[in-house]
Amino acid sequence: MPQITPPKKLKQSQTQCTVTFTADESAKAEAKALEKLGEGVRIEGFRPGRAPAEMIRAKINPEQLNEETVRALLPGVFDAIMKEHKLLPIIPPKVDMTSREPLTLVLTFVEKPDVKVKGADKIRVKKTEITIEKKEIDRMTDYLRNQYRTTGPVDRPAKDGDELTLDFVGHLDGKEAEGTRATGYTIALGSKSLIPGFEEALAGMKKGDRKTFTLTFPEDYRAEHLKGKPVAFTATVHEVREVRLPEFTDAFVKEHHLGDSVKDLESKIEKTLREQQERDDKVRREKEVFDAIRAATQIDLAPELIAHEERMIFDEIARNLDEQKMSMDEWLKQTNRTVEKLQKELRDEGEKRLTLRFAIQWLIDDKKIEVSAQELDAAREMMLAGVEPGERAKAEVFYKEGGEGFAELQWRKRVEKLVEGMLAA
Repeated sequence: MPQITPPKKLKQSQTQCTVTFTADESAKAEAKALEKLGEGVRIEGFRPGRAPAEMIRAKINPEQLNEETVRALLPGVFDAIMKEHKLLPIIPPKVDMTSREPLTLVLTFVEKPDVKVKGADKIRVKKTEITIEKKEIDRMTDYLRNQYRTTGPVDRPAKDGDELTLDFVGHLDGKEAEGTRATGYTIALGSKSLIPGFEEALAGMKKGDRKTFTLTFPEDYRAEHLKGKPVAFTATVHEVREVRLPEFTDAFVKEHHLGDSVKDLESKIEKTLREQQERDDKVRREKEVFDAIRAATQIDLAPELIAHEERMIFDEIARNLDEQKMSMDEWLKQTNRTVEKLQKELRDEGEKRLTLRFAIQWLIDDKKIEVSAQELDAAREMMLAGVEPGERAKAEVFYKEGGEGFAELQWRKRVEKLVEGMLAA
């Protein structure tokens, strides 16, 4: 058996001990490591893994061999230390090799940190008074009318609200600028869909008109080669169409199955807008509650714990980028981040997440927040509501008691009850 020093309590809920292995233990573990690594080594004249150990050793990176040797030794040691000394680490222990002969490792375990949330009972976030103005309803009814608009060609100068079909091309320093040519392009004057000044330059033009005008691209324009540059555009209008919106009447509302009357539709729109603003306000209030909890929390996080959370966040980002078929370098460039800036963001976000997570757990335990079977059933049904029929049976097993998702469901419901108590009416 290896020699294990008594665990030593350190600050930040860390426990450390030193493990020294005998030469025989190290040799056996190294032999296993060589055998495993040898399966991936190709040596002429031998089948994979069948070459003599010394030939395999010569082909393997020494650091890789050390890591695999340590990996072979640790599982039993971890279990023995945790069982004997009743340790409950919340992340994998940190392993530092301090000597190769004899093989000596320093193991650092990180347990749940001490937490205190002061003044939590005073945290209350009030609702915002929701007022739906008539202009908001009008904006929605105008949008609906626009869905059923009609257009017709007109032989007059273009004005705000008209649709134009045109060709245009831009020149920079006497040469065509990349990305500034369009043929048969349709634009609605007043939509502000192109760079500032473009639509204003088209106002007053008629079918068949040709016009040249110079505009300076914004400094924050997406194309690097055009930022802040003066470009001479030549535009030719092929057609001017007047946009005609239907009258907003009871007949229009009924014809398009939008309601029984104008009043009925406006009432529905007001209800929808109010519900959306109430949802947005609840999200805002919940964020303020979490910010207040975090600010009231006293906690001393171990560097290893923060580093572990940083890696978790980084892995989340990497998975999302992989789904988008985007490399990390591309994302950093697109979001104007340096590696150093990203590292700081990861650390800050890691600390924030950990602080809030442990604070919420402390509050749930302190307030003895529990959820009933009925509450869990209702929460489970809500989770299953958006599941495809063919996947429902699998999802039900996932969220039922004993399933992989049950603990998450229970945790979410407890957090919800905690937060609800802090949202003032």
